[in-house]
Amino acid sequence: MIQRLLITGHINAGKSLLVEQLTELLPDWQMMHTDDTIPLDLSWAERLVLVKEWLTKPAPWVITGVMIPAAVNLYFKDNPEPPADRLIFLKQPLAALTSRQQTYNKTIDTMYQKIRCRVPVPTYSLAYCTVCQELIDAKSCEPSHPLRVLYTNS
Repeated sequence: MIQRLLITGHINAGKSLLVEQLTELLPDWQMMHTDDTIPLDLSWAERLVLVKEWLTKPAPWVITGVMIPAAVNLYFKDNPEPPADRLIFLKQPLAALTSRQQTYNKTIDTMYQKIRCRVPVPTYSLAYCTVCQELIDAKSCEPSHPLRVLYTNS
């Protein structure tokens, strides 16, 4: 069973759309978005430390945003165990990107490469079992249970 989920990826790749679906399915879960740190009067480094602290909050939670790879990389400096049960990386943009956004996506890729083998990714697809009412890897549930597939690992 998945209780701690990280969703990151490229700019305009659908992270917020996925979180909207999860919010509907998992109303008791805490949903945190790294963009919520932008209005705070903090430097990038201070915001990164704040997001790293989110990784230690009690489950269940979902944390999303482009800062995730950098925050997880910082987390691993003090902790050997993965901070989450699953990590989803969304790469395909849903809209055209500016050249600045494309450049920033390359930075996100670089940080993601540093953590991708240290945090579990869905083995096949991430789904919500309507019978168990749990977030799971789709192939780990009873075959007769109806699933709402949220993400497919391609």
